[in-house]
Amino acid sequence: MKPNPATLRSEAQAFADAVRDGDPEAYVPTCPDWQLRVLVGHIGQAFRWSAGILRTRAAAAVPDPHDADPGPVTAWRSWIMDSADEFLAAYDRTRELVWTFLGNRSPEFWLRRMLHDTTVHRYDACLTTGAAYALTDHLAEDGVNERMELLSDPVAWKVLPALEKLRGEGETLQFQPESGIGWFVTRTPSGIAYERKHGSADATVVAPMPALHLLLAGRIPVDQAIVAGNRTLIEHWLSTTSL
Repeated sequence: MKPNPATLRSEAQAFADAVRDGDPEAYVPTCPDWQLRVLVGHIGQAFRWSAGILRTRAAAAVPDPHDADPGPVTAWRSWIMDSADEFLAAYDRTRELVWTFLGNRSPEFWLRRMLHDTTVHRYDACLTTGAAYALTDHLAEDGVNERMELLSDPVAWKVLPALEKLRGEGETLQFQPESGIGWFVTRTPSGIAYERKHGSADATVVAPMPALHLLLAGRIPVDQAIVAGNRTLIEHWLSTTSL
């Protein structure tokens, strides 16, 4: 899937709709250390932080979401959309490689990263406020693809040392949507490798594509999916990769 600026802006608008009547002090069940105002602050802060990276093409320290100030609830939509527009303007002007935590990459890295960060946090917002949540299979599929690409990158463990725990001796896991081709993962001594294929794995998870995306993002429990084979392998994967 090629990153699409219009899709990101649409997701930002949907997030703003989900929080417009929210209680700023309500705790977010899927981000238990955050109140809703922190979640809203994070979304705008992340857009502005990554916009700065696009403008300078240089590394920038990850900001603390608790330091973000989205203002009163009545200002949240402006905070979110102004932040998204700042990011998109920076993206539109950037043609060169930019810094990422995996090395220099094209600007599309950050467009895709911000898109999927927003889709997952929109779920957090909806869970907190009671707003309805829906995600297309197409967008959910790319969310899983991006996650697999990040986790299997040769330098990922240097950024997140916990990923060392995913090294293995050939154990296999399959993450399978209810229709279409899933992700077949092999744990090797040098890290994880994945293919888009059907296969016979040591452990398999089956769920609708949007649910699979949320499961792998640590947003819904494994009990909401069908698990076959070695459940411990799945639970270990989820506990290690739910970032």
